Amino acid sequence: MAALEELGALGAGRTRAAETARLHALLDGMVVQLLARPARMSPQQAQDILVQHLAELCA
Repeated sequence: MAALEELGALGAGRTRAAETARLHALLDGMVVQLLARPARMSPQQAQDILVQHLAELCA
């Protein structure tokens, strides 16, 4: 988040603190799904979700 903010790439109206918290929540949830219910989410799906989330941060 710091790098996006320093580069001016963090999307308009987004704050570093809020987006850091959102990213932590997303990662925590995906880890729970991957470990507790691996049939519900594949590692590739988790990666795709993370890549999409990071791309949307810059929009």
